[in-house]
Amino acid sequence: MLLGENRQRLREGGIVIYLETSIEQQLKRVRQGERRPLLAGAPDLEGRLIELMTRRAPLYAEVAALTVRTDGHRVREVVDQILKQLPSD
Repeated sequence: MLLGENRQRLREGGIVIYLETSIEQQLKRVRQGERRPLLAGAPDLEGRLIELMTRRAPLYAEVAALTVRTDGHRVREVVDQILKQLPSD
C-alpha cells in the first residue's frame, strides 16, 4: 500500500472499497488474539495503530472508489451499504 505502484495495481484491478474503522474498534479487534505482523511486539498498541493509520488512511482513501464506516455496524449492514453504493450494470 505504501508503494505507488501497489496502489495503481489496486485501482486497475477493480473497485476498491475502504472499510474505515476507528482506532478504538481496531484495538478491540486486534486484542482478540489475531496475529498481526505490523503490530507484533508493539509496547504501545494504540500508539502503533495511530502511527499506521496516520500514514495509511490517506493512501486508502486515495485508491478507494467507495469508503464505508464500519463502527457500530454488523457485517450484514456494511454489506448492504456497499451494495447500495456500488454502480449497477
